[in-house]
This record gives sequence, structure tokens and C-alpha cells, in this order.
Amino acid sequence: MDEVQLCGDSSSAANMVSLIPRKHSLAVSGTPAKTDIKDLMGSLRFLRVPVLPFDNRLWHRLQQSPMRPAFDGLFQTIAVRTTKKEVAGEFDIPRQTRLVVPIELSDIEMHYYNDTLERQRVVLGLPADPSMPRPEGWYLDRSLFRSSLQNLRQICTHIQVGQMAGGPARLGKKTNRLGLGNELLGLGEVLKKMKDDNIAEMSIATRAQVGEYDDCP
Repeated sequence: MDEVQLCGDSSSAANMVSLIPRKHSLAVSGTPAKTDIKDLMGSLRFLRVPVLPFDNRLWHRLQQSPMRPAFDGLFQTIAVRTTKKEVAGEFDIPRQTRLVVPIELSDIEMHYYNDTLERQRVVLGLPADPSMPRPEGWYLDRSLFRSSLQNLRQICTHIQVGQMAGGPARLGKKTNRLGLGNELLGLGEVLKKMKDDNIAEMSIATRAQVGEYDDCP
């Protein structure tokens, strides 16, 4: 049984595997105790250790400091611990290579990337202009930084993948800033949508300004 620690002694899975008929039992785990030393009870139950009656009182006594030699002796007789250092010579792993494949963003993508970068700097409490000094007392919010970095990486894949960004990220929320929808668009369609939205925003702003002048005495 691999990853034996996933089946604690009180789980239905542990009870099920302990009932499987077998001639030999072998339990393998990189972390034998998932949360507490008592998790080892599940391994002993699966292995059907004959020298230990599965009595809770006896198991509790074995966990006490004066009983440590008996506890260690039990597991030394039924367990083998293998460290990476001991089996280093058995690994025949080929040398790993790392390939860096540069990408070139289009003008549309670069514009949106830089705009998002400025917005994310503001979210992090930094000036939008990188040449400006950091505010006094500024500290890095690692959670927001990871979120911002992930969003910028998404933009390098496609604008629509990284369009979920903006100021509300500080509140743990995201908004579809471009309103491109879920259907994947080509860059030409994205540019047209961005232009149409900007024209509509300009028209609304213009009408609002004209309305303000009309209201003046």
C-alpha cells in the first residue's frame, strides 16, 4: 500500500484495506504520520503486526517518554527508513536542461501589458511610474504580489487570459476590465473592441461635459 499515511486508523478506507486478504503486507510512505504520531496506528493495523494487540491503552502507553525504547524497538523490527543520501547512487536521472523561449508582444498586447503593470503597481501601493521612489513605510504584500505577477504572465499568453485585473484585486475580487467575454477573440477583434469601447466612453464623457455647460447660468 502506497502513501499509507492517507488512511488513518479511524477512517473507512483504513478499515477497508485492513480487510483485504493477503499473504504479505508492505506499507510505503514518505511521511508515515500525516498529522500526529497516532497515525502510525493505521499502518500497524494494515500490516497486521502480531506482536501488538490493537489496544488503545497499550498504544497510549507506548507513546509515553519512558516507553520510548520499546516504541523505537517495535518500529525498528518492522520498518526500514531510506534517506535520499543512502540511495543517491541508485538514481540515473539525465541532466536537466532549461530552455528559455522569448516571446514578442504585439503593439496591442504591449500597450495592455504596460497599462496593467501600472495598475498593479498602484494596487501594491507603489507609484505607477517606476522611476518614482517607493512611499515611506511601504512593505511588500506577498499575496498581492503573486496575484499581480500571475496576471502579467497571463497577459503574455493572451489578453483575454489576463484581462481579469484591476484595483478591486486588493479586496480579493477581480473584474473583467476589457469586457471581452469568454469566447476567445483574435487580436484584431480585441483591438476593435477596445477602440469601440474607448469611443463610447469618450462620447459619454463628452455628453456629460456638454450637459454641465448647459446647466451653467
